[in-house]
Amino acid sequence: LNQHALSMLALVGEQVTNPFTPPVPRQPPTAPPVRPAAPKEHVSLWQRIQNLFDRQGRAVRKEPHSWPEPPQLMGPATEMPKTVAHAGEATPSEQLPTHAPVPPLAPQAVEPAEIPLPSGPPEIVHPDTATESEPAAQTNALESSPEIAVTGQEPPALTVYCLGPFRVFQDNRPVTDSPSNKGLSIFKFLVTHRERPVAKEVLMEHFWPDANPDAARNNLNVAIYGLRRALRRTHPDYSHVLFQNDSYLLNPTMHIWVDVEEFVRRHAQADQCTQTGQLEEAIDEYRAAEAFYQGEFLEEDRYEDWIVPVRQSLQDEYVGMLEQLSNYYLEQHDLETCILMANKMIAVDSCYEEAHRRLMRCYCRQGYQHLALRQYHLCVEALANELDVEPSTETLKLYVQIRQQSPV
Repeated sequence: LNQHALSMLALVGEQVTNPFTPPVPRQPPTAPPVRPAAPKEHVSLWQRIQNLFDRQGRAVRKEPHSWPEPPQLMGPATEMPKTVAHAGEATPSEQLPTHAPVPPLAPQAVEPAEIPLPSGPPEIVHPDTATESEPAAQTNALESSPEIAVTGQEPPALTVYCLGPFRVFQDNRPVTDSPSNKGLSIFKFLVTHRERPVAKEVLMEHFWPDANPDAARNNLNVAIYGLRRALRRTHPDYSHVLFQNDSYLLNPTMHIWVDVEEFVRRHAQADQCTQTGQLEEAIDEYRAAEAFYQGEFLEEDRYEDWIVPVRQSLQDEYVGMLEQLSNYYLEQHDLETCILMANKMIAVDSCYEEAHRRLMRCYCRQGYQHLALRQYHLCVEALANELDVEPSTETLKLYVQIRQQSPV
């Protein structure tokens, strides 16, 4: 009896602990909506960039312009998968029907001056919910996700700005919730290549090149899940990212407007007007395209290999456009506007001698010889510091003419 009593006392003194406490996923704040324009015929962004002329240059941030906002549209949705292993893959409602092709969409043109950009650049916030390095933290949230049916709502409308700070609007409101860094990068990749589905192996190779296939696949699934969740804050019943035939794509029923596509479209239209002799219409289109270039393409992503060629092509296109505009205004004796365009060229490429010469001529024709000579010395300094070369013969000849007060 004494031994039994002692055993009971020992049990009373013990404490039972639970070694596993499942993580409770946080819920980021509700993300608001955007109103882009109606889609039009779609051509690959990269193909449209390659069709335009080349000129070297580095991009620059510019003074803000009035920005378009597409017309208001609202929208539906689908479902999140239930295990981490398949977090990025589609549920039945997130797959496209196999009997129907994926119709590519393109944004309708929007006049830049019609509707201003919402005040203040929206900030893409990276919540501390899930990361690729800890996919297990999502297990409970995924397994507890209810089945969600697609409703008959109108699809959401996305407006995406890639030139300058990256910004996303859904139904005319900034999307402030964001997935992980990798999820956000995948979204940028899908936006840029939205003319066709992207194989999951391509995404794994781009974003986890050193990981083994199983780890890369798991990281991709978690990143896609976080991306879907961030976009669904205001459209919980809609699947923004679809999975079909081992490939991912943005839902083609969405209305998507991208500033890069509008920039390229306006530039191509301007070139076409130039070729047909419609000079005034060409200048209007060049100015409209120029207004969309608010900085480098995806300027926050300095070291992404896939971005570099697109960024450089857009910069070359932008500088060539500024050269045509500045030359037009010089011929029209609109010296102030010519100076504005030439300074923008130099802000992109400080060693662009043609822009320096154009400024020298404008200042001289305005009667500011000292400014023209000063511009020459700025050109000499930039060439020496960045390229370790001297000015060309043409630039030196213009400098001598200005010193001698000859007409230029």
